[in-house]
Amino acid sequence: MGGIVVPLIATVGINNKVQFLEKWGTSEFTNSTGAYELDLSLVNDPGLAWREMHVKSDVFCSASIVLPDKGARQLNVGGWSLESTYGVRLYTPDGSPGVNGTNDWEENYNELTLQVRLPISVFVCDLPFVRGVVGTLRPC
Repeated sequence: MGGIVVPLIATVGINNKVQFLEKWGTSEFTNSTGAYELDLSLVNDPGLAWREMHVKSDVFCSASIVLPDKGARQLNVGGWSLESTYGVRLYTPDGSPGVNGTNDWEENYNELTLQVRLPISVFVCDLPFVRGVVGTLRPC
């Protein structure tokens, strides 16, 4: 089981499944979708345990947090190149162990983007803060 692509980010969702984000767009693997979900209740059947998900830009050098809301949505920001450096991605976990979800990562660069590059995300008193740099070594 498993593959040769190492995920960049792994998060356990409220649905008791593990979501993986990997390098996409600049990956050497042309069949990569950039995101996958592993249903731990089905690990003995790899064909059913993994669900392909999709991102629209490269998440390399991005930052992720789980939002403190009822759905425990996952927020991923930033990325490696071009529009992905300002990317904002949101995923709402759904499904349950043994039952595939239908939600996928949401991202629309034309509607919502970051104003900084190379983000760092952290929670302070249940409020998310995102900080980054405008250029390679230039502070915001």
